[in-house]
Amino acid sequence: AMTLFAGVVCSVGLLTNSSVIVVSSMLLSPLMGPILATCLGAVIQDQKMIWKGVRNEFVGCFLTFAVGFWFGFVVQAAGYDQGNGTVEMIARGDKNNLPSGLCVAFASALALALSVTGELASGFVGVAIATAILPPVTCSGVYVGISVAGKDNLEYAGFSFLLFALNWVVIFIGTFIIFKLKNISPLSSAPDDYSQVRNSYQAPSQQPNSQKEMEGSSPLLANQSRDENEVLASGIQEN
Repeated sequence: AMTLFAGVVCSVGLLTNSSVIVVSSMLLSPLMGPILATCLGAVIQDQKMIWKGVRNEFVGCFLTFAVGFWFGFVVQAAGYDQGNGTVEMIARGDKNNLPSGLCVAFASALALALSVTGELASGFVGVAIATAILPPVTCSGVYVGISVAGKDNLEYAGFSFLLFALNWVVIFIGTFIIFKLKNISPLSSAPDDYSQVRNSYQAPSQQPNSQKEMEGSSPLLANQSRDENEVLASGIQEN
């Protein structure tokens, strides 16, 4: 639901050329979590986590693309000719803006990795990730919708989607590198101390009931039991 709301807000902001509304959509976007799950799953070699991250990211991006397509189609079909788009749209659809977009994506990747290690606030990082992911994919959908309605803007749609795809790859690679530098290791390389602890642990319900079982399970308990018996025997002899 939050993905749909973010897509709606972002589409309105792009079509009305409102940077404030576009930024507001970034606050609603939940697209950071799937990217983090995919990258972290790749580092620790967790196939289930990778699959869930990729699946959720695909669904989220598809929904925002579809929302943008619907808004672009309706606005163009209603007679509001957008030309090559608003300034906010051209900022994502112009090929000359690809380098600056990639720089933002790489900085967002570093912030994402540092937020996982507890060195940055994750809320601000989520906005940074949404900056690199949400507007480009939504803008691509808007351009495709406008093109289907009669105004050929597929070139801008293609560069918007290319910016989204490159940003996603850059975020993944940057986060992966930081995780490796932070010595986050695969699950298979973890020490086997936990199994030793489990094998040596004895639950209270499984504790021995008889003195012979106690003596066989622990020399310390056995010596303690013998000392108590000797004291009890000496007390009976004195009486």
